[in-house]
Amino acid sequence: MGPLFVDTHVVSYAKRGLLAGSIRGASISSVSASELLLVYGEKRTAANYYVPLVSKLHWGSIAASRRDHPFSKLLTDQIVFDFGSDYEPLVEFGSLAIAEMINERRVELLQRSIQFLSKGRQKIIREDFRVLVENEVRCVPLNTRAVDIGHRLLDAFRSSDQRIKTTFRNTWNDLLILSAAWANNEELLSNDDQLNRFAASSFGEFSQWGSGILKIRFPALQAPTARRISGESKRYVNRGWQASFRTRIKQAL
Repeated sequence: MGPLFVDTHVVSYAKRGLLAGSIRGASISSVSASELLLVYGEKRTAANYYVPLVSKLHWGSIAASRRDHPFSKLLTDQIVFDFGSDYEPLVEFGSLAIAEMINERRVELLQRSIQFLSKGRQKIIREDFRVLVENEVRCVPLNTRAVDIGHRLLDAFRSSDQRIKTTFRNTWNDLLILSAAWANNEELLSNDDQLNRFAASSFGEFSQWGSGILKIRFPALQAPTARRISGESKRYVNRGWQASFRTRIKQAL
């Protein structure tokens, strides 16, 4: 396939053999990877487990250890999202660490990170990781460009006829998946009904790729963007939404 991003649903369809096409060589956002690998928990500022951001040369203690508890959240990279008075803050854990783990096929690092979880959860995580590896999927971590686009998409989403999901993180994750593809100038295959409706009404550049799956094409970033996200609205600028990137590479644990 050509350069394409795929969302979480599309990877799940591929896993079950329900796609007419292939996801081989596709890209995913680290947000989609975190959803697939069950990183997100019920808490806004914690995760189910943490993948350490550690050099391959300095992870002997990981490989040798048997763990009955998660690694510390301080051992992975973090992005703190502050939405001012509009929404409660969120923390994204391991965007860079998870992308590196997938791209470098570090299955042992994954296994040590999830070793304390129930066997059922471990099985699901390992199976989804194997799908990504076997299909040579490339994982793209979030960066400031993607987050900036995400903020603007959120502003446009709030002005649309779409509703924020009951759990705000779910809507924010959807928009980050959209913005990651846009920031990388790649088309997105999406099976998310709400995301598809929003993208179709906001951008108008889409085509049917398969049953229930749209291929969304984004405007060039340097050109004036589509109807609802065009320009630098004062309303957006004054919101005060911010993202703080915190990255520490641990050379030894």
